[in-house]
Amino acid sequence: MTTTEHSYTTAPQLSDTLRRYSHIATFIGLIFLALTLAGAVCFVFGSLLLFKPAGSGYQVSIWTALLIAAAFSAVFALALVKVVQLRKRPPAVGTNTLVGTRGEVRRDGLVSVRGELWQAHAEDGGQLEVGDEVEVAGIEGLELVVRPAREPAAV
Repeated sequence: MTTTEHSYTTAPQLSDTLRRYSHIATFIGLIFLALTLAGAVCFVFGSLLLFKPAGSGYQVSIWTALLIAAAFSAVFALALVKVVQLRKRPPAVGTNTLVGTRGEVRRDGLVSVRGELWQAHAEDGGQLEVGDEVEVAGIEGLELVVRPAREPAAV
C-alpha cells in the first residue's frame, strides 16, 4: 500500500455507493407516478359510471370528477417530489457523517467528536497530544482516523 492509499472508508466512497443504487429509487418513483395517473383515470371513469343505471336524474358532473382526480393526483405528485428530494439528501446519521468533522483529543487515545468519545489514531501514525484539535479523515471499523485540524474552529 502506498502512502496515498487508505484502507479506511471516506464520505465520498459512501456517497458513490448510494449513487450507484439511485436508479432503483428513480424506477420506483416512476412506478409510483404511473400508478397515481392510472388511479386518477380509474377514479374519473368510475365516478362517471357511478349513477348510470339509476337514470338521467342522478349524474355526476364530469368537471367534479376531473377536479377531484386532479386534486388527488396533485397530492400524490407532491408526495413523490418530496420523496425524491429526501433521497437526494446525504444521510444524516451513521459514521459516514463524522468524516470531516472536528474534535478534541482527550486521554488515552480518545477523541471527543460531537460529544461522543471515540478511539482514534493519527493518519500519519504520529502521537495524539491531549488538547489538540483534530479533523476526522476516515473510519477503520470502530476507530477514527484523524489528522491535525488545518485551522482553529470558530468559537
